[in-house]
Amino acid sequence: MSDRAIRLLTDCWFMNYTLMQPALELGYEVIGHIPKNRALFALPIVALPPSPFKRKGKPRIYSVKMTPEEVEKLPETTMSVWLYKKYRQVSFRSCICRARFLKGRIVRVVWSRFVNDKGKTETKLFLSTNPDLEAKEVLLAYSMRWPIEPMFQQLKHQFGCKHFWQRELRTLLRWMHIKIAVYAILQLLTICKNSVAVKVAKIDWRLPGTVTAGTIMQAQRLIIPQFRIRGCWNRYEQKLELISGNKNNRTDSISSKAA
Repeated sequence: MSDRAIRLLTDCWFMNYTLMQPALELGYEVIGHIPKNRALFALPIVALPPSPFKRKGKPRIYSVKMTPEEVEKLPETTMSVWLYKKYRQVSFRSCICRARFLKGRIVRVVWSRFVNDKGKTETKLFLSTNPDLEAKEVLLAYSMRWPIEPMFQQLKHQFGCKHFWQRELRTLLRWMHIKIAVYAILQLLTICKNSVAVKVAKIDWRLPGTVTAGTIMQAQRLIIPQFRIRGCWNRYEQKLELISGNKNNRTDSISSKAA
C-alpha cells in the first residue's frame, strides 16, 4: 500500500465537524477554507495559578484564543508562490492551534492574503488537519482545488444538480439521463467534427473550419426542434424509444401487454 496521504480539499461550506469527522476516521487529511468566526486557541496551554479550591469537570484543553490581535503578533512571511495559474506575492502567518469546532483537535492554521490587480485581498483562513505541514504546503495544496471548479459549475448549473433536493426520484433520474445523454452527444459530435452539424452551425466571428462545443450546440438548437421527441416517449413502459418504428405497431404491442 502506498504511504501517500489522501487529502480532501473543500471550501468553508463543508468545513464542519459533521462532514469532516467521517473523512478523518478514514485516515484522510482535510485541507480547507474556514470562516473567520471559528474559535481557534494557541498552544501550549497556559498554566493557571494554583487555586485552593478543587476544580470540577474535565481538564482544561484550551489556551489563549487566537483573536486578530493575537494573530498580528505572529511573524509574517512573504514569498512568491505559484497560485491560480500565475506567480503571486503571498503574505501569511501560521501557527498550530486547537480547533474547538473539531472537539479540540490540533491543526495547522494559515492566515493568508495575496496581491492582485486591486491590491491586497482580505485575510482568509486555511486549516489543515495535519499539523506537520508547513504553511506554504497548505496554500499550495488548497490551490489545487480550483481546477475542479469548472466541473462543479457544469454539474450544478448545466446538469441541474442544484435541484436534486426538490424533485421526485423517478422524474429526477429520467431528466438526468436525458441531460447526460445530450452532453455526451455534444462532446462526441465536437470530437468527430460532425459534418452535418458543422454545415448548419454559423458563427460569424469564428474562423472558417473552427469546431467547438459552442458551434455544435448552436447547430443542435437548429436541428433538434424539428425532431419530435415527445413521439418517442412510451407512456406505458415509462421510457424513451428513440427507434419506435410504426406508431400503430407500438400501440398494438402496448395493448397486448395490458391484456
